[in-house]
Amino acid sequence: MYHVECIDIHKADGMYLYIDRACLCANNMYNAANFHIRNLMTGLKKDISHRTENEKSVIRTFAGSIPAVNFSLRVKHFVKIFRIFMDRRLSASARRTKLSRVKYLQFSMPTAEKWFASYGLLDAVFRHTENTDYRSFHSHVIQNAISDCCEAWEGYFEAGKRMPCLQAVQGGRGSRDTGSPGEGAPLSFQTWPAALNTGGCFSHTP
Repeated sequence: MYHVECIDIHKADGMYLYIDRACLCANNMYNAANFHIRNLMTGLKKDISHRTENEKSVIRTFAGSIPAVNFSLRVKHFVKIFRIFMDRRLSASARRTKLSRVKYLQFSMPTAEKWFASYGLLDAVFRHTENTDYRSFHSHVIQNAISDCCEAWEGYFEAGKRMPCLQAVQGGRGSRDTGSPGEGAPLSFQTWPAALNTGGCFSHTP
């Protein structure tokens, strides 16, 4: 259960401009993340000739960014391994422990079957492409907005598994990897979530 408090900040308050800017940038980043997720979802399921310009643009962005992102991750992984091997202060046991904790991360291009872009992939692509919204404010605010967007989608599909009336809207599919919301379901979250009322069920959609 969540407890929410509303705090009114007067425009004359010294924190007003900062908080107003933070809210604006976080809202823009949320919508940008949602835009990319939705266009991957719809575009990857279509024949190339039937994709919209937005879908083509988003898919090109991901297809062009992922190889470069993966190369950068491989270089960082090699550097970490090299530094551990070169650290003469470490015992053999400590070196093995450190090496076991170094993760090798690589991203795959979303597909028609697994179209959902994770938080990690979105963050990496936005950083690589120097996305305007991504660079508009402090990273912890922006990254939290991306995370909130991904969590909203995941919660939407989890709700679909538990609510038969919502599954009807989603087309009977409640997995982010195997299905997509029904027509008109996930639009834009923006500041206030869109309310979906169907079959006696009330649910917020991304």
